[in-house]
Amino acid sequence: MHFTPREKEFYWGYEGHEPEQAADVAREFEKRSGYRAVKYVDSHAGYKDWFIQEFKRGGFTIELGKGINPLPLSHLPGIYEDTVKILMAGLYM
Repeated sequence: MHFTPREKEFYWGYEGHEPEQAADVAREFEKRSGYRAVKYVDSHAGYKDWFIQEFKRGGFTIELGKGINPLPLSHLPGIYEDTVKILMAGLYM
């Protein structure tokens, strides 16, 4: 199945291997940032998936922008404004 990421989403689960507290972190990231938390996607072998499975800790993939990569540098201020809220929430979790 082909997966097309949507704008302003982040992914946090992997086949039930994610720890229980990852759901709390995902809810906090979602609340602070406006990004939608998606637990599972039909995707495998990414760094997040490996990290969750290998270390049994929360892992997150945040979709930064939408369009053809590389994105223009003019998108950076908006991406930063949106995602700095996730970074700041992570510092206090």
